[in-house]
Amino acid sequence: MSLEKKVLYIDFKKKYIKNTNLAVGMYQRESCVDVSSISVSEELVVDFDTHFSNWVKHQDKEIQSKLFASKNQFYTSVAEPLFKWLSAIELAIEKFEPDFIDFGEIYFHQLIFTYEAEGEVNRKFFYKSNYYLPVILLNYFKSKNIKAVVTFTKKSSFMPFLSFYIRNLSLLGYGFFKGVVRKLYRSSGTNKFGLDLPDKNKIGLLVRNKIQVQFAQKISTLRPESFEFLSYEQIGSRSSCSNNLREQELMHVNLNNQLSMYDLASEYIKGLLSLFRPNGVKDNTHISVMNGSLKFPMYYGAKEIIVRAVDMELLYKSLSLCRGMKMVSFDMLTPHAHYVKKALGERNITQIQTTLMLGKPEPDFVVGKNFLLTDKISYEGVSTFNQRFSSKLRYLETPKHLNVSKKIEFNDKVHRIVYFTQPMEQDVEKSLLNSLQNICESKGIALIIKVHPRQSSECYMSFNKAIITSECIDLKDFDLAITRWSSIAIDCWLARLPIVFIRSTGYSRIIEADFLPKGYTGDLRSINALEEHILNRYTSFVKDYIRFLKEIEKPIDKTYAFELIEKSF
Repeated sequence: MSLEKKVLYIDFKKKYIKNTNLAVGMYQRESCVDVSSISVSEELVVDFDTHFSNWVKHQDKEIQSKLFASKNQFYTSVAEPLFKWLSAIELAIEKFEPDFIDFGEIYFHQLIFTYEAEGEVNRKFFYKSNYYLPVILLNYFKSKNIKAVVTFTKKSSFMPFLSFYIRNLSLLGYGFFKGVVRKLYRSSGTNKFGLDLPDKNKIGLLVRNKIQVQFAQKISTLRPESFEFLSYEQIGSRSSCSNNLREQELMHVNLNNQLSMYDLASEYIKGLLSLFRPNGVKDNTHISVMNGSLKFPMYYGAKEIIVRAVDMELLYKSLSLCRGMKMVSFDMLTPHAHYVKKALGERNITQIQTTLMLGKPEPDFVVGKNFLLTDKISYEGVSTFNQRFSSKLRYLETPKHLNVSKKIEFNDKVHRIVYFTQPMEQDVEKSLLNSLQNICESKGIALIIKVHPRQSSECYMSFNKAIITSECIDLKDFDLAITRWSSIAIDCWLARLPIVFIRSTGYSRIIEADFLPKGYTGDLRSINALEEHILNRYTSFVKDYIRFLKEIEKPIDKTYAFELIEKSF
């Protein structure tokens, strides 16, 4: 009789499952299942889409629109990770037939922490996914009567509850403070490049951050006299969108000017009250999927959605002067586009993609009649995995090619490197940057760290041998770009700047870089390969890169692009 006992250890923090042999106390496999590599089926996404919508219909009418608008973001931040974990654990059980399953630390409560509101990326210490994912999965597997013995360590729910309320109170407090400060600043400042009223005969370009401003600029060059910029400051943003438009000397309507102090105070007070007594949300309410075997407790999840809807309700109010105007929204999976539709009507909104969208099933994210995707990779991937609403998807290839400063001449060796940061897996990134900084210093290469718009430059000040910037840069001024898996690659390809990916983790290899063509010459597995394969053979790498570019470079047809936007309403 064998004394060996097989145990599945589920690590919710590191996102993998390990198969452990208790008799020898060693891991039988380095990694049993990498959760990030799991795909979610379209059938399961549709199941969630249907039951979420049905759940919304059973809530009070006054909050239905707020809940429905957050469906896609709730799926991305809560449901999709949960489905991945569930599938990974089932796969591991089938593969290893364990005697025990160790769920680690379990907090028994009904909390759900929803999506990161924009501006919260650097404040993720307010919660951890292992605060709520394990208990939902534990309840699911208990209902399945699996043969393995389930073990866990019960933890006090004090910290999750404390984090929940601090997280939401700080968001409301910070948002209200910033709103009041900006209101006072605007009332005392100049209105240079500002318009008081929108021209309803033009197509509005609604922008809320730097990325959207940059993309809207490209759109406006199709026919400048036919577009008008409208800015709205997103909650918790570090920089002013309106200031960014002024710096670009772009005339625009600042929608925040339409909001009074009363508007700000009333909406934030409503948000505060909903955090403690959310009218319209029923106790013990939940969403059931997979024939009722998997349940999302929604009482606290609904609270978070309603708190975060404060920003969108203010956007809705600010659009009161734009009724009857056609509007382009650059919000793809966030709730904002739903509030534009609520203010202007379904026929007066179209969405345009700005950043890469991965080819995977999604709940229905098309708010208006059409959704315009602006790169072939996203269009083919999204269309393939979302057949049920593919008739609403259109391919608008021109925008990303417009106003691009292209690199014409290439040096014989690398003199300047730009590294593009990302707000995920920070420990991995900082380790990579330490090595990259040392390599650049030893070779006399200038290193510029371009900070992601949703990150703070302060996070990278320890890299004192590099130049840290969050400002716009001209890609043609560099010899090489480096990132982990960012879709900034598409912009680099268009600018003809050679770019290298250093994808050292399963998460970066399998999930976020699906847009990379197979065999791409600059796709590395570690920083150690950079010197040997790129820096020491830069001329050869550039030749391979130019051959790759010839396959993706396209002519520009401005007339066709503008007509497609016009017809999308």
